[in-house]
Amino acid sequence: MLVYKTNSALGVFLDFLDGIAIESPSDVLPLLSLNFTAQVMGAPYPGVYSYSTFNSTWLANFFSTYETVYFYTTALPTVKKINGDTFQVSAVVQYFVAPANDPIYLQVFNASAVATVKIINETPLITQLTWIGNELPPSAVIAGYPSQHALEANEALEAFLWQINGMAAEFPPNAIAQYFASSATLSVNGQLPPGLKTGVYKGLSNIESFFNNWDSYFIFAATYSQNLLPNGTAIPPMVSITLNPSGASATVTANETVFLGWVAPGQSGYPALYDMHVNITAYLIYNATTASWQINNETMDFTLVPLEGDTMSEVGFGAPYYGNTPAFVVVAGETVTVNAVSGQSYTLQVGNIRVVVKPGTYAELASGKMLSTYNFSLVILADYDIPPPYQSDYVPVYTFAFEVNGQITPTITFVNASGKPQGILTYVYTAPDVNWTSWTWLGGMFNGTVYIGGKYAFADHWTYFSNGTMMTTFIKPVPWVLEAPKTLPIYMTPSMGNS
Repeated sequence: MLVYKTNSALGVFLDFLDGIAIESPSDVLPLLSLNFTAQVMGAPYPGVYSYSTFNSTWLANFFSTYETVYFYTTALPTVKKINGDTFQVSAVVQYFVAPANDPIYLQVFNASAVATVKIINETPLITQLTWIGNELPPSAVIAGYPSQHALEANEALEAFLWQINGMAAEFPPNAIAQYFASSATLSVNGQLPPGLKTGVYKGLSNIESFFNNWDSYFIFAATYSQNLLPNGTAIPPMVSITLNPSGASATVTANETVFLGWVAPGQSGYPALYDMHVNITAYLIYNATTASWQINNETMDFTLVPLEGDTMSEVGFGAPYYGNTPAFVVVAGETVTVNAVSGQSYTLQVGNIRVVVKPGTYAELASGKMLSTYNFSLVILADYDIPPPYQSDYVPVYTFAFEVNGQITPTITFVNASGKPQGILTYVYTAPDVNWTSWTWLGGMFNGTVYIGGKYAFADHWTYFSNGTMMTTFIKPVPWVLEAPKTLPIYMTPSMGNS
């Protein structure tokens, strides 16, 4: 009989623990006496409870908060006889629970539980419970189990990197925006290529519209995403996770996300290549309905950087990474404000190149508007990845160009008051006699510092003088690549001092 009563006491205690995991009052209340009392200390829901308040408060809170519950005892419970019909059952119990409104926040309740069981009318019932509990992360009770914060940080980071990869892979807009919430906001700021627009894009359809413009503007893109510490150390994007039963949130910071975008044919600036450094902060929330992380708010701050100074060597590519992409970098220049109606001529010289803007020289725009006042610049550019001209025995020496109001473009023409072309007199001094020439270069994009992309258009015609001077006229502000024969030494390079 004693063995029967002992096993009955242990059985009702285990059924009680199991009934809590099943989350059904009908599996718990029949195991309690009507004079049941409970003292709960620590987690969850500390307090002193009667039969009715334990049901209406403790069980109700537990069952409504957690959707998935597992339990076990860390060792076999012990049963101690108090008197003929009363026993005390003790155990260390662990419950794994997942909140109903935030199921990713897996919690562990570790409790020392002591129950008094009395055989009443041949039925074992729990008359008193003492529960001392505390909350632990799963990693504290399962050897090698990663922390829940680490698990969810990886999930949130995956959602963020899906977007970055999608932008580089030219995924359809709805695929790029797959992890954006329907009411999300995307703020785009800073310097952008001309085919894209800054602004605040609210709602999924507007966000997809931005990504559609991105896909249309670039024919190909490459990317990597990282975070730069103040000391310059590159680390992966940083993720901050907040987990609690009322909801989960995450912040992903990638302050050095780099995109290399090749402009598509037919788009403005084709065939330019843009080097875009983007500071991105994404705020995510966990959607329990879809069981996924979603970007609720994201800020992208773009900066266009000179291509030739950015090698990506920190990620193992080494310099120069951007081979075969033509680029010209401004290394010297002189600017003057031209007033076409003043009757004045203007002379500029940089290194061994001198130009003369004749009186009455206007700058005609593509719209037909003629500027009488404008800033005219002569600049020298260093060449990067510039090939020799087509089927030519010449090789590039260096490049020079004109600017009008900071623009290098064939859409502007130098004309007289009647709108007829009026060229800029151009001299190259101390060039080898009848050996140097130049080719006009078109099709790239200028950002004020670097001219990127383009190709040779045609050879230029010069008049040569016996003292080594070359002379011609140019009617548009574009680049000209000076060339020297391969068979002759290229001993002339521009002096950066004005003379």
